Parts: sequence; C-alpha cells; structure tokens
Amino acid sequence: MAQCEVWREISDVEFDNAKEGIEKLVMNRLYSQTFSPAIPPPPAPSRSRSRGPKKDTGRYLGPGRRGQHQEDVERDEVLAQKVRIYSWVREEHLDIPPVGPNGRRFLALAQQELLKIKGYRAPRDKVICVLNCCKVIFGMASAVYCGTRQMAIHLQIRLSHS
Repeated sequence: MAQCEVWREISDVEFDNAKEGIEKLVMNRLYSQTFSPAIPPPPAPSRSRSRGPKKDTGRYLGPGRRGQHQEDVERDEVLAQKVRIYSWVREEHLDIPPVGPNGRRFLALAQQELLKIKGYRAPRDKVICVLNCCKVIFGMASAVYCGTRQMAIHLQIRLSHS
C-alpha cells in the first residue's frame, strides 16, 4: 500500500487511518469465512409426559452445526463445559477481597467491554474492547490491592455465566 502512488503523498496519520479503513472493509467482506457464525444450540429435549414415540433429539444438530464450522462448535462446547466446572469459584477463592458496590460497578463495566466484542468485526476493534476491559481491571485491582490475574479469571468466569 505504501508503494502505491495514491498513498505516497499523504501524512502518516492519514496513512494509518486508511490502513485501518481498508482492514475494516476487508474484514467485513471476509467475516463469514474468518469467524464462525452465531450458531444456535440444539433445542433442549422436551419434558412432556406423552407416551408417544420419542423423537431422536440427541442427533439433531440444528441449522449450521455441521460442516465448515463444526470444529469451532465442538471447541466452544468443550470450553463452555470447562467454564461450567469452575462456576462455583467466587472472589474469596482467588484471594480477592470483597469488592463492595463500587467494585461491582467496575466488574459490570469490564463485562460490558468484553461483551462489545461481539458487535465488531475488525480484529483491531475487538482488541480495543479487550484493552478497555484490562484498563478497568487494572484500575480496580490497584484500588483494592489484589492481583490482576485473579480479577481477570474471576471476571471471565462471571461473564461466561451471565
């Protein structure tokens, strides 16, 4: 891009903005090939007490749960299972002092920043969401004198269950 005549005469700031714009354009066009789509989970088995023939819901995978993104779906399910295993973990288990109402607001803000990731397609925008979450965690951790690693672990477990 720097060697193209169109871009030679612009400032560094304009060039950086142009690169970012092109990255967003390309990622919007290639998004479905680079990221798995939001694939709905299979329906939960009904708990009706009918005595009729049972439907084989165990083999139903739902739309889009086969083929190109099947490996992603399987990895997501394994990760979700591992996160559920640790759903019992609370602040005190990670040596995090009680955070109180102000700390809860910090945690809610950090969670909101991570949830914004789903709304963006460009990798840079997704990284900015993670960076903003980290800033909130570091600010909170320095205020309550606990480790940022513990706070990040706790936040991820809470986020996975909300």
